[in-house]
Amino acid sequence: MPKLSKRKIQSRKAKSDQPSKRKISNASDSSNDEYRMDIDDDQELKFSERISLSDIGDLAEMWKLKCGSKYLSTLLYMLLRFFNVKWEDIDEHLKSIGLMTAITSHKWATVFY
Repeated sequence: MPKLSKRKIQSRKAKSDQPSKRKISNASDSSNDEYRMDIDDDQELKFSERISLSDIGDLAEMWKLKCGSKYLSTLLYMLLRFFNVKWEDIDEHLKSIGLMTAITSHKWATVFY
């Protein structure tokens, strides 16, 4: 099978990134929500446990499906900057979970404030 040209690859990616015609459920409608959380009030919360990068990436993927990577990247960027995390570190972490770069997120952040 011949290798696809860059233009074909970009065209296919652009088509796949377009919003689909499928119905997106309302955020307040949790009856059909595929993500459910069982809460055990008797279990002690362990805030000292580290969260793995793959878990964060999985959660980011779920959020990207709901609201898009632009808003998620910008929100995470602004939160991390609020807590005085260096932008180089933010850039590395955003890229590692498949979101926009810190520079692009910063540009979008300036649009919102």
